Amino acid sequence: MKYRSLDKEDYKKLVFNTPLNTGLKTLFAPIDSVDEYKALAQMIKDARAELFELGQNIVNGAKEYPLNHVPIVFIIDHNSSSGGKFLRWRNQLRNRTGKYAWDQLIQDKNVPEEIKEALIALEKDRIAFNAQMSVMNFIYRQAKECAEKINEIEQLYQQGKNKGKV
Repeated sequence: MKYRSLDKEDYKKLVFNTPLNTGLKTLFAPIDSVDEYKALAQMIKDARAELFELGQNIVNGAKEYPLNHVPIVFIIDHNSSSGGKFLRWRNQLRNRTGKYAWDQLIQDKNVPEEIKEALIALEKDRIAFNAQMSVMNFIYRQAKECAEKINEIEQLYQQGKNKGKV
């Protein structure tokens, strides 16, 4: 079985397609309450979790023939401070990035074309997935921070109102 790149049908299967569109409409409309920002953050968090399921499919594909014979490892990196997960290459010892090893495989004349083509397809999927996850993480973080800021200004306003009542 050859590695199959993601296509539009894979993305259409994601439930977040409709809610994300709604979320983006919310993002580009007036938002003035903590609850609206929290709802947006939750929508993005849910969408991010669904996107990760698609990423898991990419990782599973990397374990299939012909990619299961390459001397580098394709992993999910859980070290993101934003809570998102990214797809990374590592060397077999998992102590260094696999980009150097990946580059060598693509340039090695002894590596069969079938493996090179599968590696390139996988790398394109990895790049797109990581970009999408990064955007989700940014929106999620911004929605949470904005909710905190709105909460602060509302508290300041209430404190000001209470000072006037003696």
